[in-house]
Order: sequence, then C-alpha cells, then structure tokens
Amino acid sequence: MYLLGKSFKFLNWLYPYVVIKNIAIYAYYLLHLGIMNLSEHLDKLKPFVAIAEAGTIHEAAKRLNITQPALSRMLQILEVACGSELFVRSRQGVRLTAAGEELLNYANLTLKELENLKAKLRAPANKMAGHIRIGTYESLAEYLWPDFLCHMQSENPDLEISLKTSTEVKLIDLLARGEIDILVDAEPRVTGDFISWSLYK
Repeated sequence: MYLLGKSFKFLNWLYPYVVIKNIAIYAYYLLHLGIMNLSEHLDKLKPFVAIAEAGTIHEAAKRLNITQPALSRMLQILEVACGSELFVRSRQGVRLTAAGEELLNYANLTLKELENLKAKLRAPANKMAGHIRIGTYESLAEYLWPDFLCHMQSENPDLEISLKTSTEVKLIDLLARGEIDILVDAEPRVTGDFISWSLYK
C-alpha cells in the first residue's frame, strides 16, 4: 500500500489503523514533524519488557491481561517513537533486535528505579527503602532464602525483596542486563564490570 500527498501530518491520525511496511520511513516523518517523542511513551516500557520476557506477543498479552491487538499497537507506537524496529517477528515468536536489546537494558533500569522511588516516597527517611532483586540457584535458595528473607524483612520492613532462580549462565546474563541486582553464587566470579565479595568462608 502506498500513501501519496503533500503533507504527512494526516498519518498521525491514521496510525495505527494503517499498517506501514517500512517503519523507518514512517518514523522519520513523524519524528521530523515532532509528532512522535519517545519520552511521551514511557508507559509502554513495561509492555515492551513483557513481550521480551514472554517471547511472543500473544503470551505477553495474557500476562498483562490485555488484548493482543492492543499490545501490538503499543509496540508499533513504541517502535515509531524509537525510530527503529525492536523485535524480529517470526511464526515462532519475537526476538530482540540490536535496538531492542538497548531499549530493554534501559527499560529494566528505568522500571527498577521507579519501583525504588515508590518505596522511598512511602518511607523517605529510610535509606533501606526500595526494591532489591536477588538471583541464585534453586539449591542455594532452598538453603539460604527462608532465614535470609525473614531476617531482612524484620530488619528492613520498607525493603521489598524478590528472588529469581535459574542457571549460572542465565543468572549472569540477567545481572549484566540489570534484571537482577545481586547474584548469590557458590564461587567468586570477577568478570566484566561485576564486583565480587565473600559473605562468609
């Protein structure tokens, strides 16, 4: 489908009811005219992260309890605001593009800071208020988690703690992406930008 005209301003009214094949060209016109601005669509970061985690728009829509067409429209608008495709679509699902990887890192950090901000606003005088995400293996979690969680919650009632268990490779990847804050490991791993310290010997 081709749209011809002297002005492209009417596209903002049509979008997202019209599917434009080349999103980069469409993004150029919208951004050039000042119609699309990424800062105006930060509310779509959470749905974007849900799609990245689920691997399919259908599954992400179920998790978010919204319709698949509505989620697809959110993603299309976000891609236009970013000026780039964020996922490669296939019959098997979606996978992040290079631009999508960059946005995912940013989105995780932004959503994490928003959670921290909400906790700090509830208890502004408490420096330990916030949200911390801990990753470890299931075997270590079974051994350490119950006592650790009980102690931390009693000492820091304004600190929200969440646990993610997975494999070593996956956990290190989550740490690098900013999807977890701390990795509790059985072995010291000083690689990349990570800092390792011993809890006990």
